[in-house]
Amino acid sequence: MPESLVPVVNLAQHGRHDAGAGRKISRPARTGVSAILNDVKAQNALWIREAAPRDQIALLELLRKLHRAERGERGEPSDNDLLRDIERSEIFVADLDDVVIGMAAIELFDEPAYQGAEPRQRACVMAIAVAATHRRQGVATRLMQHVMDWLKTSDAVSIGLFVRAGNESARGFYQKMGFEVEALAMQRLL
Repeated sequence: MPESLVPVVNLAQHGRHDAGAGRKISRPARTGVSAILNDVKAQNALWIREAAPRDQIALLELLRKLHRAERGERGEPSDNDLLRDIERSEIFVADLDDVVIGMAAIELFDEPAYQGAEPRQRACVMAIAVAATHRRQGVATRLMQHVMDWLKTSDAVSIGLFVRAGNESARGFYQKMGFEVEALAMQRLL
C-alpha cells in the first residue's frame, strides 16, 4: 500500500515557512509506516502511520464528531475550516484493517525569540480523536506515544495542548501521558 506513505497535504518534505516569522520550521524526518502494534482485544494489526489523501473523509468525520462533542449546539465548523486545520498540521492515523479508527493532528511552530534568547520550536496537539467503537482500547495512547517518538527527531522543546473545562476524561488521559497543567484560561461570554 504505497499510497499510505503520502502525507495528507503537499508540504515540503523537511520543512515549511512560518508566514509570521519568515523562518523555516524544522520537521522531523518522515519515516512512513513507523509502528505496527497488535490490538490485544481483537488480535488485528493496528498501524500508526502518516495520513494519506485517501484518509480525508475519515479524518473529516472524526474531526466533526470531536467538534460536536466539544461545542455541542454552539455550531460546527465547515468542512473547509476542518480541511484548513488539517493542512496546517502533521496528521497521524490509527489504521485497523484499512479503516481509520483514530487520528492525531500536531502543529509545529516557532516561538519568537525575545531579548537575548534563541527562538525555540514547540509542538501543539491540535486534535486527537478515536472512533467511539474503539475507545478505551489504547488507541489514543498509541497515537500519542507515536507523536512523542516522532517529535524526538525534531527541534521541538515541548508539546502542549488545550483541554476544555469539565473534560475530566481527556485531562486524565493527558496527565497519564505526562502532561502537566501550565496555565488556566478563563473567559466570559458577552
